[in-house]
Amino acid sequence: MAKNFAELNNVTQKCSFTNNLEEALDLIKDAALIMVDVDGAELEIINSLFSEASNANLDDATIIIETDYNPDGTSNRDSIINELDSYGLNIEKEIKQSIPNRFSNFGKDLSPSFLDQCILGMEGRPLNQSWLIASRTSN
Repeated sequence: MAKNFAELNNVTQKCSFTNNLEEALDLIKDAALIMVDVDGAELEIINSLFSEASNANLDDATIIIETDYNPDGTSNRDSIINELDSYGLNIEKEIKQSIPNRFSNFGKDLSPSFLDQCILGMEGRPLNQSWLIASRTSN
């Protein structure tokens, strides 16, 4: 989906996509936008990101991370915020899940397939999940 968004916005030449953390860190040159959607492993990824980032400049990075659940079924939102804070990042914005935004005409622009549109709609997580946008600079 991220590749499709990049294509729709004509920015693919500015984007790199990988599911390998070490490879991703090697790609960071300047201010980076890092998106984390790992369904429950958010704290692990945050810690790995900052422990392995010795060669990467994350000072100007903006991180977008989706909250999820702890093994006991509670939200990991507060733990993610605390962990980001421990690395000096501030929450710039929180975007809560919204049922009306799950199914829209936007999906039809990405794919005419009904199955693809259902998958895109299901990406909308339960309402107690959200996207957190964090950086080291505050507005």
